[in-house]
Amino acid sequence: DAQKLRGVKFGGSIIKSTRNSISIIKPLFLSLLRRADILAESIWLRGGGEQFGKVKKTYYLKNKFGLKDFSFALISLITITGTYYLTLSNV
Repeated sequence: DAQKLRGVKFGGSIIKSTRNSISIIKPLFLSLLRRADILAESIWLRGGGEQFGKVKKTYYLKNKFGLKDFSFALISLITITGTYYLTLSNV
């Protein structure tokens, strides 16, 4: 509807309709190229590009599964299992 309001006619022969559809395809293609350029630059700045896959990523902190994590997981498992058992036994 917006293209009709701008005076673009889509009827007629194949050549005329192709010429008229350029007014829709051109801005779409330009925005696609702009988006691809922004995406490529963000990948490059985050460590992509030529060295992507060759350099190992570094992290500020190394996450280790420690005693606190293990005890929390064990208590959670016991709580969930106990709740499930009590639900099945209708207590």
